[in-house]
Amino acid sequence: EDLTGKDEIGGAELDCSVLYRQRIGEEREVVLGITDEKGAPVVGKDKGMSEVKLRVRLESRVLGLAAAQDAQEAWVPNEKRRIVATLVRASHLPKKDMMGKVDPLVVFEQQGREFKSSVRKSTYDPEWEGGERIELDWVESEGAAEAVGTIGVRVMDWEALGKNELVGSTGVDGELVHMRKVGEESEVTLELADGDGKAVVGEDGLGAEVVFRVCVERSFGAALDCLDEEEEWSEREQRRVVVTVVSASHLPQKDLMGSCDPYTTVAISGVEAKTRVIKRTYDPVWKEALAMRWCGECPEGAMRVTLFDEDLTGKD
Repeated sequence: EDLTGKDEIGGAELDCSVLYRQRIGEEREVVLGITDEKGAPVVGKDKGMSEVKLRVRLESRVLGLAAAQDAQEAWVPNEKRRIVATLVRASHLPKKDMMGKVDPLVVFEQQGREFKSSVRKSTYDPEWEGGERIELDWVESEGAAEAVGTIGVRVMDWEALGKNELVGSTGVDGELVHMRKVGEESEVTLELADGDGKAVVGEDGLGAEVVFRVCVERSFGAALDCLDEEEEWSEREQRRVVVTVVSASHLPQKDLMGSCDPYTTVAISGVEAKTRVIKRTYDPVWKEALAMRWCGECPEGAMRVTLFDEDLTGKD
């Protein structure tokens, strides 16, 4: 170090044609000899040859959403689908606040409707630990899915007083997302642009970006059609339905002093099974399998699914 400026000791080079042809994700150790500006080896005070030791790893990513490898799953009667984005992180954001860094949140937009994430305070590299689930609107036909258009993605700087300020925006093709295999998650990395279409450069000098995962979910609404011809019951055969209660979303507040303590019951012909109670949440996740009673013929009526709020002082 030279207190009046900088004093170069020497340098070394590693050929990019070699560096970028390594096995992706594999870290390798490299020792390089240091040379001066004339190409002569630099000799240390101890008479040894100066060298630098590095570990290098080649990483890979795909910007945007790659085309689906498999054909789109055919739609069936009464089906509807939606895109679910799981927000992971944003990186290399620019400074927006006079007295601090940036308080980012992410807004997804589908056909004019906005879906906002939670805010992360005072950070250029926000992370949504475990991923924050953002559910977009259902579409009820293949034609409606094709008409979704671009899913807008905006990173905003939250303001306690006044309007949130745009950090940068991008988007992903909604029709392309809907063409993917139902239930299969894909990670998407998108670079941010400002209002004039120019790349947003972060406080660290690198390009700003946002990372999230997308998948398509399906629902059959109130009716589940028979996808195949009914298999005939054989003599002495019994059948039962196994229902996996996965989750519920957007539940109302039921407790005066809290949120909601939900559980779910499933009943067929008066025989009921229920999940465990999950405390204090509007968006419970159970992933709990309930096996219904064996029966020798198809029961009459319908299977009923009911959600309750547990109340220890009275009736649920």
